[in-house]
Amino acid sequence: IVMDEIGSKEDAEAIFDASRMGVSVLASAHAASLDDALSRRMLSNAMNAGAFGWACVLGPSVGKINHLYAFSEGKWLQKSL
Repeated sequence: IVMDEIGSKEDAEAIFDASRMGVSVLASAHAASLDDALSRRMLSNAMNAGAFGWACVLGPSVGKINHLYAFSEGKWLQKSL
């Protein structure tokens, strides 16, 4: 499932439900950093429950990835680009 702009509790719940059923999810959310995304309760719940295996923070240039993170053993780990 591809989803643009997670913005509500219902969005986050749908993503979490889909991931528990084995559905792969690609989603976007506006956040300045991983910490910013994790500070949003609705998004944090899905992210920390393992709904996503990867997260990336895009830069100001189109298509530029500034930071890449992998979810492993219950925590987000920064990876090399």
